[in-house]
Amino acid sequence: MQKAVPFPGPFRQRTSALAHAESALPNQAAQPTLPSLLSGEDRQRETKAICFPFDGICRSRRLFLKAAWTLRRQGIILISEVLNPDQLERFQGQINQLLDAITNHETSGLDDIAYLNLPDQRVLKGYNTFVDADRAVINHRIKRADGRSGSDAGMIDIFHPERLSDEIKDLVAMSLQEPIIRRLVMTSSLTPLHVKCRNLYINRGVQDTRSFHCDGRSLKYKSFLFLTEVNSLAEGPYCYVKRSHRDRSSWKRSRRFNLENEIGLYEYSQLGGCEALPMFAKAGDMVISSQRGAHRGLPQQPDAERAVLVNMYQR
Repeated sequence: MQKAVPFPGPFRQRTSALAHAESALPNQAAQPTLPSLLSGEDRQRETKAICFPFDGICRSRRLFLKAAWTLRRQGIILISEVLNPDQLERFQGQINQLLDAITNHETSGLDDIAYLNLPDQRVLKGYNTFVDADRAVINHRIKRADGRSGSDAGMIDIFHPERLSDEIKDLVAMSLQEPIIRRLVMTSSLTPLHVKCRNLYINRGVQDTRSFHCDGRSLKYKSFLFLTEVNSLAEGPYCYVKRSHRDRSSWKRSRRFNLENEIGLYEYSQLGGCEALPMFAKAGDMVISSQRGAHRGLPQQPDAERAVLVNMYQR
């Protein structure tokens, strides 16, 4: 057997191997390609296959393990009825009060308990700064200075909402159900995970949304507790390409295309032939997904509203 000739150094070995792997990929489109959106009976069937009742996974170890296994294989699950109507009404009332306080921030005293990043007044900058802040951060998303799309302009993104008041703190804990959800994602991933950050997203007619992407390649999960019902594309539902968190070929195709076309590293730009599942859900339901997978929020119609409480789990 002929002896293999070693590469001169580790850097050349890695880059040569990467070039060989990417050159072996099939020809791809000359422009970004999007997945088709499932609709009608197809969407209902695919959603039902990943849906589990919250009461069931709390009471039944078998159902709990089935949910964890489904999350591991599919990358996404839906847990129904995490919050009851009375709890939802309380939380929605707090959100309305909060929006009034933001609108009247000069007299509401909100400046004393939170950092306000208003469209015309930015006091903090950068995601890591928001995560590490010592109090809540109310960040109004604005259009990017470079004009690129995907800014989520108009969205109110509240970091650490549990720090706004004792009432909201109790509602956040009740809604996110961290002990069992953390155990679920750790069982699914077979990896110790912890809560990184909690957010409250309030979207009102947000149209400049980012296309399909992943949140980096490290192990990361998010739970999305729906505080308002989402039952149509007009409301800008969360969309996910099932099993994309395990599909290395689609990631490699996108990565190669992105490098050649100076597109952001973590954009899923080559999803032609794939199917994306829009997550319609009732208020009180929760979606959990692996953020390695291809996902996005669809643009909303101008009069649409959506509120979601988000938790991020990572190593």
